[in-house]
Amino acid sequence: LNVEYSVLYLIDRMMVYSDNTALWALSRNIPKLMVHETFTDIGIPNPFLVDEKDPQPGKLSAKQYAMMIKSLYNATYLDPAHSEMALRILARTKFDRGIRKVLPKGTTAALKYGFWDGTALHESGIVYLKDNPYLVCIFTFVTKEDVEKNLSLIRSLADVTHKFFENLLEE
Repeated sequence: LNVEYSVLYLIDRMMVYSDNTALWALSRNIPKLMVHETFTDIGIPNPFLVDEKDPQPGKLSAKQYAMMIKSLYNATYLDPAHSEMALRILARTKFDRGIRKVLPKGTTAALKYGFWDGTALHESGIVYLKDNPYLVCIFTFVTKEDVEKNLSLIRSLADVTHKFFENLLEE
């Protein structure tokens, strides 16, 4: 079966549904040098490169992930229109078992979650609290048996964080 998809469709699937099949389809069709230069331009190591010190690719720190999210918010890598498009896509993510679950109804949040090889569960993004958006990145390390426990931890931390920022607005 030979099916063609647009790049925008694959990006949407990758971001909204955390669809790794879409990610791999994109990665097969985008030159590796272009991907590497993108990470270099943002200022973080390419997580898809295998190196002898850390043979497991794909690991980014919360700080590095936050840099990617901030580059979208501040439009420092993509132009403002494309940065806004990416954030709008992230605002449509379907994952509602973490941060989104504790946000008040109607709160917009551009969030990305990820499971990595059954060892990491994380969620990061921008929560648009009135005119005061804030960045939140919560990374946990899990085993497959601990997923619910770690989702509970993400929700608890997100709830405390959101209440903190709400209280700042009231002062």
